[in-house]
Amino acid sequence: MKTKHRAGYGIAVLRDYWDMGIGNMLTKCCLNNAKKLGYEQVELEVVADNKRAVHVYEQHGFKVCGTIENAEKLKDGTYRDLHMMICKL
Repeated sequence: MKTKHRAGYGIAVLRDYWDMGIGNMLTKCCLNNAKKLGYEQVELEVVADNKRAVHVYEQHGFKVCGTIENAEKLKDGTYRDLHMMICKL
């Protein structure tokens, strides 16, 4: 009951399909449907240095609410930070 107002969101667009507005369209559709379903906020995690994705999410009202340092460890031993983002509907 305590978290029924929250929805999680995640997408991936193959590189061959970048710059076609697909991520923008999917995000818009998801947020519209989440609102219709009665959710009050949508949450996601995105790699902090993925500026393209962060920009798309910010255009739709998402805001960074925190960062998890070293959240992902890659095969080469390097780490990536993740931004947590929330969009209030």
